[in-house]
Amino acid sequence: MRNLIIFIQRYYVFFVFLLFFAFSVFILISNNRYQRSAFINSANNISGELFTLVSGIRDYFHLKDENEALLAENAMLKNRMRDSYYVDTISAVQVDDSIYKQQYQYIDAQVINNSVDKKYNYITLNRGSRHGVRKDQGVICDSGVVGVVVEVSDHFCTVMSLLNRNTKISPKIDTSIYFGTVMWNGESFKRAQLTTVNQFVPVNVGQKVYTSGYTEYYPENIPIGTIESIHLEPGNNFYDIELSLATDFTQLRSVYIVQNLMKDEILGLEEDTRKEDENAP
Repeated sequence: MRNLIIFIQRYYVFFVFLLFFAFSVFILISNNRYQRSAFINSANNISGELFTLVSGIRDYFHLKDENEALLAENAMLKNRMRDSYYVDTISAVQVDDSIYKQQYQYIDAQVINNSVDKKYNYITLNRGSRHGVRKDQGVICDSGVVGVVVEVSDHFCTVMSLLNRNTKISPKIDTSIYFGTVMWNGESFKRAQLTTVNQFVPVNVGQKVYTSGYTEYYPENIPIGTIESIHLEPGNNFYDIELSLATDFTQLRSVYIVQNLMKDEILGLEEDTRKEDENAP
């Protein structure tokens, strides 16, 4: 308190000046229409700028909530896409009587850890078993394929990235399905390799490569990449094809976990078929 009194005593002349100056401005504005109008306009401009600044700051701190809401909406829209449904037709002829049963559902998730500089890269997501995530579910983003869930806890899961030397994806080139495999050789995070494509298959640089739907992980037509180069070694029957990946793994933030609602039925049927072969005389 003593320091405050000393401060006021030292600078009281300045404070008196401010008081008289403010009083003078008040009298000037109160008794002159032009000055009053100019002051009000200036005050409105300043307050408007301040409100805009405060609103921008408030919106910035709410970006996370807005982004999560947008992801949830995108997941809901993906659930309604025609590619998420399995066509259950009563008759092969009566196409108009087809009943669509949903085959794929999507869970939105955020990337909380990621790597691109290792030979075996993994991604951690903020969704787990409590959100419906299970092992061996595919993961995609708006750009294309991301990877496959390999481990799940209550609240988190880890994903084997496409940038992992153990990754194998069944592809198709444009609208034609060929027997090949998309793999990653552990080098560039921007490229992958398409192998075991026969030399008689018509392929060209610039063609798009998508998921074939021949796996329980992904729906058909999810982008994988674009053919960047094609090479055929002398005496080899298969092309060496380089793909430019559709997904930028260095910028990966938001993804979708793919739930194949018919996966258990498909795998159970295939297992029963294998058992029949094993028990055959």
